[in-house]
Amino acid sequence: MNKLLKEAKGKLKPAIERSKFRVFVFGPGLAAGAKIIKPTIPADTHAGAEAHARYLRFATRRALEKLGFTVDYGESTDVLEFWQETFLAVDPATVEISHAERLCGAIIVYPSSIGSICELGLFASRKWVCEKAVAIVHERYINDKSFFRQGLLEYFDQEGGRHLFRNYANHDEVVPFAEPGMSWF
Repeated sequence: MNKLLKEAKGKLKPAIERSKFRVFVFGPGLAAGAKIIKPTIPADTHAGAEAHARYLRFATRRALEKLGFTVDYGESTDVLEFWQETFLAVDPATVEISHAERLCGAIIVYPSSIGSICELGLFASRKWVCEKAVAIVHERYINDKSFFRQGLLEYFDQEGGRHLFRNYANHDEVVPFAEPGMSWF
């Protein structure tokens, strides 16, 4: 049986090569080419959660690229220029929706800054984009009575997105949720 399974695995090919599968990763802004170091501050405040989310965004990109996937950030100059020059996209929201809808197979959002929460709202309003998105939210918000928790995240799920709560300070436990093989991917 082992020989048969090995032979079958050798003949089966994925529908798309990993290098051609694009993943769009959102969270607090990152400067182009920035190397982000692990934060040492606790994640129990909003500022702390945002610092950890910035690092998680960077670490997620690095982990996915190591696995052979193509990873994009919305504020990347090449992404912005491509959509603005080629398709006359007039604003960053149009760029990000176009890129997410037409080129990306998966979207990961660490909603912890004003911009990344707005991006999550933008994606939630487009079912065909929302269905390939996951929001990894810091666990300190799991019981919040806020519009973000009871409004946006619930609407995001209703439109086909998925959200999960994880402790942003446990980087080695959070990043694997953005990798292939997880139930949302």
